[in-house]
Amino acid sequence: MPIPEQYRGRHIYHFTHIDNLPDILQHGLLSYNEKLRRGIQHISIAANSIQQRRAAMRVTVPPGGVVHDYVPFYFGSLSPMLLAVINKKNVDQYNIIFIGVSIDILEYEGTVFTNAAANATTPPTFYVDLDDLDNLDWDNINSRSWGNPSEEAKRARMAEALIQTRVNVSDFDHIIVWNQSFRERVEVIYADVDTVPPPIQYAPYRSRSFYYTNFYENGPNYSIITGPENLLNEFRSAVAAVIDERNENTPSTPAFDNAEDAAGKIDDAFCVLPELETINNLETANPEHREGVGAHTRTVVAKLRNSDYCSNLPAHKRALLLVAAYLHDIGKGQSPRDNGRQKTDNDHPARAIPLVQRILIEEFEEISEEDIRQILLLVAYHDLVGDIVGKDRDRDQLLELVECEEDFDMLAALTCADVESLIPEDAFARMLSSATSWLRDIKAALSGLREWVLENIEDDE
Repeated sequence: MPIPEQYRGRHIYHFTHIDNLPDILQHGLLSYNEKLRRGIQHISIAANSIQQRRAAMRVTVPPGGVVHDYVPFYFGSLSPMLLAVINKKNVDQYNIIFIGVSIDILEYEGTVFTNAAANATTPPTFYVDLDDLDNLDWDNINSRSWGNPSEEAKRARMAEALIQTRVNVSDFDHIIVWNQSFRERVEVIYADVDTVPPPIQYAPYRSRSFYYTNFYENGPNYSIITGPENLLNEFRSAVAAVIDERNENTPSTPAFDNAEDAAGKIDDAFCVLPELETINNLETANPEHREGVGAHTRTVVAKLRNSDYCSNLPAHKRALLLVAAYLHDIGKGQSPRDNGRQKTDNDHPARAIPLVQRILIEEFEEISEEDIRQILLLVAYHDLVGDIVGKDRDRDQLLELVECEEDFDMLAALTCADVESLIPEDAFARMLSSATSWLRDIKAALSGLREWVLENIEDDE
């Protein structure tokens, strides 16, 4: 059966990490199960929970099997799944490429399609008759909005075309990349196998967006989320910049003598720094938070100060940890607003880095290079341990950061205080709160995670 006329000329898209492209050119674009059968390693950017559901979900029309027997494509260009992927902070968005294939491929034997994402607990409807393309929610699929009116609409927007086992490289119509630099990388990869690439484009392409960019704040070449490579570079650059600046110049009018003095003065007057004044009375639109940003920050500090770990630290290290706790959410002062309230912002740790950099350069009379590194580490990565346990973030990121036991323990202590502060005061609400179970999971995982980190950093030495 031919593609109905109204859908001709459309393309469907598969996105993957650019480092998977050499294997793709060698073997074709393979289904998950086919890669397993052939023993081909690839960089997976999907959550483990989603992979498990797709591995078990039955395809209810011929040729049958499970979803992982097929190569998945989306009908739309701006996928909510990509936003979910980059929000996990396991991949820098610029490393994602989109492989575009003509919708005509659905005429091939062994292809099916769905009316919704095939990655939820509720299976979509599977189709093989191309007239059933009319059953897809094309208004949502074609939407250029980042938002979705409902979870059902979001799933419908992620309707999938599923190609059994393999898609030939010769079927690639075009490839979408982040920018010119990545176009050149793709060209080199093709040249290495002596193959002419299809047209390599970067968004917007045919007036369609593919990536989630921070357009209104920074421009189209900035991702809405700072990925692990960029975040690590920004953290290391900030440490080096602070050290270099302090070696060359003495602060003219510092607010603090040292870390101990800073912790005490912020205790006495929260708004002693302009960055703290910015968040002091800032309300939040984040439903996970029961307090405004400034109040939340003070709660985190109180939880941390009352923890056994913090109370057992030497005075100087305790002061460092408390200063970092006071600063950990200052990036939210730079976040977009929703009717004056701070929007939920998964990128606020990255936003904090230049602010902390200024504070460490200008506001401390004395501070060591190690103190500089640890404060920036704690602020830039205060969400890392919690995300590893509760949000499928890659634990390998810790190995690029943790230099000693103290680093891990301070990160863990700040994480626990941060999550504990989200738990409601009411006993019944506390029992039902997702933060309660999240904190329990974090505490249960800490010992094993700590042991794994220390073993691996010792092996690297």
